[in-house]
Amino acid sequence: MMMMMRQCGAAMAATSSSSSSSSSRSSSSVSRNHRAAAAAADEIKRRTGGCSRAIFAPRRSARNNDGRRKTTTRLGAFASSSSHCEYIENAASIPRTKNTETNIESLLRVCRAKGLEIVEPSQRRNLHPLVVPVAKETSTSTTIGIYIPHDDVDSLSIVRVSPCGKFLTLLARNPKEFIHREIVEEEAATDGAERALFDASGEVGKNAYELNDYSEKKGKLTLDQYLTMKVGRFPSSLRGLVERHLERKDEESALVACDVFKNQFQNWGEVYAFISDVYASLNRMEEARDYARSGVQCPWSTFETRESLDRMIERAGWGETSSVAEIRKILDTRKGPGRDQFVDESKEKVKAEEDAEDCLNAMANGEKAVVDTVIQLAECYSRAGKERHAKFVMCASSPF
Repeated sequence: MMMMMRQCGAAMAATSSSSSSSSSRSSSSVSRNHRAAAAAADEIKRRTGGCSRAIFAPRRSARNNDGRRKTTTRLGAFASSSSHCEYIENAASIPRTKNTETNIESLLRVCRAKGLEIVEPSQRRNLHPLVVPVAKETSTSTTIGIYIPHDDVDSLSIVRVSPCGKFLTLLARNPKEFIHREIVEEEAATDGAERALFDASGEVGKNAYELNDYSEKKGKLTLDQYLTMKVGRFPSSLRGLVERHLERKDEESALVACDVFKNQFQNWGEVYAFISDVYASLNRMEEARDYARSGVQCPWSTFETRESLDRMIERAGWGETSSVAEIRKILDTRKGPGRDQFVDESKEKVKAEEDAEDCLNAMANGEKAVVDTVIQLAECYSRAGKERHAKFVMCASSPF
């Protein structure tokens, strides 16, 4: 399995390279490259039940009226919910349902109404390996995408990916909550004068929200309170609730809200970073250190920025260390003696999962490029018995 992934990765890399220089080669050479790309896609499908050939649709050469070669994609621009759902179904082995397709269709329309550029789901090169892109924010060079972590393969969380492709900001736990929040925030920002996002959301928005409901309640509820009580749990809103308590000098309520925040998003490093900063601002440095250490044990990509990650490593007392491997040794030591006494299949799978975590953390830490992470990460998931996710990660190496 590992050798096959290396071969597939090499074949895809070679295909990508040849595609980029095709304008200077003969049409027969281009055709051979296309056939090689299709063959690589079929090999993945045959050996791993991987992405279908349609996902890796090779580009076909044609000519403009002036004789210059142009490139087209066989399946078009992937701008529909059907193509995104098909990709997620084929690549991540998540069954496509009518409800999921409806929500993703609404998500795409809302993103388009916000002025974002819809992105083909297969355009994952140099993007976090566990994210399927949905849209680009050209003003910030960030990508809105669907995050599918290995320990929650049915999750379709909506994230913003940093320009470097390595760090994630959690926007919503699912497409429906993202859409609902966007509608409410549009109403709040325009005092109900605008409803473009509501109109774009279709039945999903109509079923989730009654127009002017927030406007009628804003005298009693802040926007963050309304979103938390009526829409869903959002890191940005829970952060706003904590900050509001601190502004009112109500430290006890702020810390209670921090505890709720932590319980809702236990595997997101940025949540622990925020709580650590709160305790530090109250001069409770021991608790601040403990939350920093908990944050560093989360996937490092779940910090919103490299600065946030570095700050937590420093506050945890591990600033002298320079690599993921060194911090892994510290964490293993803290787990106590006897950890390696038993050698069995389950232990090997646990070690493979840890290797996958370290691989992603090394990417976030700048020790690996995003594109170089994919093959190794897929190998780790395969050793851990997570073939579905190995396939999903391998699909990110498609050059198309």
